[in-house]
Amino acid sequence: VKTSEKISVKVTTIAATTAPWIRRNIQVPGSYQGWAPADAPLLWETGEDSYTYSGLVNLIDPAAADATAQVEFKFTVNGGWEVNLGGSVDSMTPGGDNLKVDPGIYWIVVKANEDFTSGSVTLKKAGAISVIGDAVGGWELANDLKLVCTDNNAQVWSGVCDNCLGGGFKFRL
Repeated sequence: VKTSEKISVKVTTIAATTAPWIRRNIQVPGSYQGWAPADAPLLWETGEDSYTYSGLVNLIDPAAADATAQVEFKFTVNGGWEVNLGGSVDSMTPGGDNLKVDPGIYWIVVKANEDFTSGSVTLKKAGAISVIGDAVGGWELANDLKLVCTDNNAQVWSGVCDNCLGGGFKFRL
């Protein structure tokens, strides 16, 4: 049996400070994380003044009594409830109803207008987040190292590779 020393990889997304524009973000508070906008996962603007925000969010409530119950959420700005969008995926409005989805990991794209008074959202469910490659045993699907979300608010994903090897790897959805 091969073993290796434990290693940690930390990837942190930060706002670009050398760009001529600063990427803005919006929050995704919901039932899965205690409805706390200031602590909610972030979606980042995809281009200068695009008003399109995207990112991966684990919309699973670890405290839910029914693991299949729909998760409710909204989109906010500035870490508070003063400005929030809800309603339907095709037509979000200020203070609209909570959006609802089946629990899961989602790639989310929000398209909002400039003053965040309307918008739409696309949600694409991902099966899992994993690592594959020579570093974890090879490029075959059988070697996929599935990651687990260990902090819903910070969107921290962890996994243990018992026999990590040298070589390339990539993250997969």
